[in-house]
Amino acid sequence: MFNATALACFGAIAACRQGSADLHPVHVRNIGLLQAWEQWAQQRISESGQTDAANFLTRLRLRFSENDNLMKHILLRATSQNGNMFQKSRQDAVEGDAMFATAALMYSHRPNVLLELTPALEQLMTGSDLGDDIPAAQLRPPAPACYIRFGTMMQQAVALPVDDGIPANHIEGAYVFETVDNGNRAISVVAIYAVDAHAPMGISSLDFVIKDEQEALLEVIHRQCSASAPSPPLLAQQTALAQLCTKVFLYWSLEQASRVTRTPYSEAMRQLHGKGARKAGKLRRQMEHLYDSVVLGPPALPDHLRKVVGEMSPHWRRGHFRMQSCGPQMSQRKIIFIAPTVVRADRLSTYELP
Repeated sequence: MFNATALACFGAIAACRQGSADLHPVHVRNIGLLQAWEQWAQQRISESGQTDAANFLTRLRLRFSENDNLMKHILLRATSQNGNMFQKSRQDAVEGDAMFATAALMYSHRPNVLLELTPALEQLMTGSDLGDDIPAAQLRPPAPACYIRFGTMMQQAVALPVDDGIPANHIEGAYVFETVDNGNRAISVVAIYAVDAHAPMGISSLDFVIKDEQEALLEVIHRQCSASAPSPPLLAQQTALAQLCTKVFLYWSLEQASRVTRTPYSEAMRQLHGKGARKAGKLRRQMEHLYDSVVLGPPALPDHLRKVVGEMSPHWRRGHFRMQSCGPQMSQRKIIFIAPTVVRADRLSTYELP
């Protein structure tokens, strides 16, 4: 039978997929998954000499799919060693809870950053395309572990068609992990799907192994999504998801990118020192909903772009990322972003511009 430490760990794993009003990394931090896992790992070593749970934390440099397989193996082994307890929900724990726990532990145990987009940048990113001349080498997340929060426009851009048999949901955000796989860079995108604050969450994952850094980024995305999506709607969603995350990172790399670091959680942690028990308790409760993040994008769009969304008439050209020559004798290349623009404005004398 599981003891209290093991039960606490399995309880935290199960709680990873429960709905919450907080973003998933914040929810996982609040339930103490990493601490519960570390305590269970040490107990397994001290009681039976089993190092699998402890070794898992040292191997989080691997790509997501490999870590997920390791997690499933550990959970299967642990449940089989404890009689029939959890047997009824064993497959759910292995196939579902394991993915959530793997993503959460990878994020918690690596250098990480939480990214949020201003509504203006969301509008630009969802209304822009990737150029087919952008090589995979340009896809560089700012940290080994990232979490991108999806606002309303981004959620709409990756929404599945409504199905009577499937509850309506939206992508709350996506974990993105960068690792090295046999000398090749690997990018893993793990999306978190939310129904409401009380229903269990959903999850999906994509691994992109980049064997040729000069291969077109669009080709890498198309090949992997085509290989993993079981239906045309899911293929369209996964492709849109991968491209949207990619555009966020391409924007980050631009010289003119707007980035604002916000640290309310870290500031609250510093304020805890020197406070009495009552005030400290109140502050800790408030801290449960706080988190540090980097906010990307301008606070507002230029006047001539503010009504582009929804119009998309022939007068407007979608924005796009592409490569541009630069440097001495134009011998170098860099990413640039072309915002949506009015096409042939000289012919729009009878058209009321925004």
